Amino acid sequence: LIEVVAVAFLPVSKMPSDEVINNSSRDMNSNNKGIPIEDALSILSVRKPHQHSDCNSIGEGAKHMGQTIDLLGTSSPATNERDDEEIEKERLRIDREERNKRVQNELNDMSESELLQAVLRVQEDRAKAYKDYETDLGAVLQTGNMTGYPDACLEATAAFSVLSETVKAIQSVLVKRKQKEMVGLLKQLQGYEKEKLHITAAHHLERIRKRNEEMQPNCELRTMKLLEDGVASLQRKINATVEKINETIDEIRCILLDLND
Repeated sequence: LIEVVAVAFLPVSKMPSDEVINNSSRDMNSNNKGIPIEDALSILSVRKPHQHSDCNSIGEGAKHMGQTIDLLGTSSPATNERDDEEIEKERLRIDREERNKRVQNELNDMSESELLQAVLRVQEDRAKAYKDYETDLGAVLQTGNMTGYPDACLEATAAFSVLSETVKAIQSVLVKRKQKEMVGLLKQLQGYEKEKLHITAAHHLERIRKRNEEMQPNCELRTMKLLEDGVASLQRKINATVEKINETIDEIRCILLDLND
């Protein structure tokens, strides 16, 4: 998702060609592998609200240019910060392993009905994550200020990664119980969700590029038409993928009803 930010700042003359616009989703499918779940959990665990009013402030260590050689071998503030980060990273790793064990034990004790209900709750959380992601993009499009969008991309990526790992954990339990139909539906659901996320990221990119073009003093009609067509095309792909996701969810609900009868 963070790739959206880098491309959005390109001048129109250096932006991807028409072919790239039409293939945005496919490119992101092949290149965007997401972030590791370890990093995602770390982001969710330690991330603090960011005050953008501090973005332009200069730290004490940056006020003096040039290289500093520490003849006495004392640690620099940057070194101390790195050490603190390593300690925090190790603490998070241990906490994560313990949490994963607890979650796995809880899943192992659940019935098939409870596991499928957990999947439906994950889908509700996914819907909320998409809503938050879309709200953040709306602020960018309204103000033209990209400052907060990188953080929004990181938050969205972390949230979707954690939710995906939850479904995978449920799937692994069902595999052990040889519930082939349920496992097949969860695999199908995960594939559609991955596709939707990639297309959504491409859709955000096109909308940001369209907004940037609108702000140019010499906005070219041909370029605007291409961007508008790209946005519309990606929206149709999102709608089609959402329909597939909903059909899969309906099948899961049907199985759940049979289990509860």
